[in-house]
Amino acid sequence: MTSLDNLTLPVRLRANEPGILLIENFLSPEDCAELMNLSLPHLKPSMIYNSQTGSLEPSTTRTSHGTFFDWGANAVVSRIEAKITNHFGYHLEQQECIQIQRYRVNQEYKPHWDYYQPHLGSDNAESLRNKGQRIATFLFYLQPAKQGGGTVFPEMGLHFTPKAGSLIYFENIKQLPEDFELQPLSLHGGVPVLEGEKWIATKWIRQPKC
Repeated sequence: MTSLDNLTLPVRLRANEPGILLIENFLSPEDCAELMNLSLPHLKPSMIYNSQTGSLEPSTTRTSHGTFFDWGANAVVSRIEAKITNHFGYHLEQQECIQIQRYRVNQEYKPHWDYYQPHLGSDNAESLRNKGQRIATFLFYLQPAKQGGGTVFPEMGLHFTPKAGSLIYFENIKQLPEDFELQPLSLHGGVPVLEGEKWIATKWIRQPKC
């Protein structure tokens, strides 16, 4: 994992165990607007994988609309991927493709963990075998809601309401000398939007391959 002590970016807020950073102005207004405009024609209701049926189903925990862009799909995605590598040291092969989410009034994402738990279904176990654990999360605010729509870490007592262009970075595991363990304090969620729309982009980081 990256060393947060070596960052050259201006950090607005920092927490340890798990490592959490709030960095403002990570994305430009132009990048935020472009991502939203490119995403709009492709938005679909958020889905989850049902490990019992093996099919995708509408999510009851995340009631947004979203889409994905493949690696290097356009210029703004390439810029974001390069900034993650340049500032945090996570190379493209560790980065999942970027996900865009739009939340309207009353839509939310209930508290959850980003790391995979193999006992919860075969899809989790298969993803761990093929791609490794999700060790960190990049959450970019493209457009905050006018009211509500913040990001909370309930076990940490943290509630973020970032500006457009801000990045919330957090670690999903605890690094150990020889290994790592899951970090339950990384539990987080998106509170309901009360007015306006919230747009975010997410990048998950996987374990480096040996």
